[in-house]
Amino acid sequence: MDNQKIITLMHHLVRNDPYTKDITDAIDIKINEINDVAQDLYNQFWFNTMTWGADVLANFLGIKFKTNTPIEEKRSIVEARWKNSSKADLYLLQAIAESWQNGETEVTFVNAKIIIKFISEYGIPANLDNFKAEIEKAKPAHLPYEFIFAFMTWDQFDTYNKTWDMWDTLNLTWDEFEAYKE
Repeated sequence: MDNQKIITLMHHLVRNDPYTKDITDAIDIKINEINDVAQDLYNQFWFNTMTWGADVLANFLGIKFKTNTPIEEKRSIVEARWKNSSKADLYLLQAIAESWQNGETEVTFVNAKIIIKFISEYGIPANLDNFKAEIEKAKPAHLPYEFIFAFMTWDQFDTYNKTWDMWDTLNLTWDEFEAYKE
């Protein structure tokens, strides 16, 4: 709520009074502070916006983070563990995979094996060990799993129409090159 709205609600004789203006300014500041705190608290209820709430929920779920764990990684670990408390099936494994920050995935069951295919991102995703740990906790113990990663193909390479010199100027490592997308 802003100061002008408060003043318009007052009687017209006191709207221009300096004392009234000082009081409404103070009220306005406090209301904005309360709104900011309420918005921050609201953000802690959603996996994609939580900040300090990730640590609180991790503590509740028994998750220990390294000191320098990025917030995106914390969010995905907490979300995966939260979803990991339901019945072990493909829907659960897909929900855990979707909570990870490494793009779109597809989880299938083929020849008595769980197949987790990374669709939208090229290369081996960062933070794969934490992802494996959550899958291990969720899947039935007797079932193996495997990952399928996507990399740039020669056909995709050809569609970029770049000379070798143009590729060299990008200064990519081999892993970055395999995962390159325009």
